[in-house]
Amino acid sequence: MFYLGFMNLEDAKRLADKLCRRYCSEVVELVRGMPFYIVKMCEEINLGKEPIEALEYLLSDPNGDLNIYFQALYDKLSPPEKYILHLIARGISRFSKISERVTFDASIYLKRLLLSDIIKKIKKGPREVYYEIQDPVFKTWLALQEVPSLGRLSIKSLIVSSLSFEAMIREMFRETTVAIEIKDFLGRRVIIPPAKVIKYSKDTIDIDALLIYDDKAIVVECHFWGSAKEDKIYQLLKCTRYVEENLGLEVADRILISYYGFEDKTTELARRHNIKLLAAPQLRDIQKKTGKNWGF
Repeated sequence: MFYLGFMNLEDAKRLADKLCRRYCSEVVELVRGMPFYIVKMCEEINLGKEPIEALEYLLSDPNGDLNIYFQALYDKLSPPEKYILHLIARGISRFSKISERVTFDASIYLKRLLLSDIIKKIKKGPREVYYEIQDPVFKTWLALQEVPSLGRLSIKSLIVSSLSFEAMIREMFRETTVAIEIKDFLGRRVIIPPAKVIKYSKDTIDIDALLIYDDKAIVVECHFWGSAKEDKIYQLLKCTRYVEENLGLEVADRILISYYGFEDKTTELARRHNIKLLAAPQLRDIQKKTGKNWGF
């Protein structure tokens, strides 16, 4: 298996627009910029399936093209490599945690998977090493497989954790290992430090990405379909109050990320509340400064 990377989201959207009668944005968000996946998703949608229904069929049905494709790749791996990938797909990605779950030398098989470009290595500190599966769609397929002692995850939970735009953003922040400084949509200075990154949900609070470092936090709200409206600012302010009042963290910054930009009123409100704004150009700037590519 060789990982070729993804088209950027704008090019992927143009491809989906040519192939799909509807749901172009949903297709791109679910399978990102891999042309083969976009083609297959659009084929199923044009037959009348909804986006999630199409993806589940492609990944789970014996006749699903992506299921057949990933099964062929999977069958070429050794049993230890397969088990390690299942662990990583279920969030057991730190080297020490992987080693605890296996009875063999995990480092040997992790090296093989790295050389095959199936996984990537993320070093957050001298003793803090993580591994991530390069292709989030393959990762989703792995997590959908029933494995003794590990079970399987649902497609809906995997979309939120692995395939949504907010999942892309969490992936980007998790893989940031040095402090990055950029200018936001309005030209203001933004510093993104290495941090622990989680999705936080409780009751009416849903934080797309919470970056935690040195008893401080950066609260992040994400938006993908079109220009972000004012309600995203109000959601971010609500989440900020919750973090300060209930999690005991000092909120160092608030960031609204909208790939396709912002409505004018959203921009004005963000300026008033000192909320930083990131759109596609700023995400590409982060990619450039880190030397990595998340498909923006």
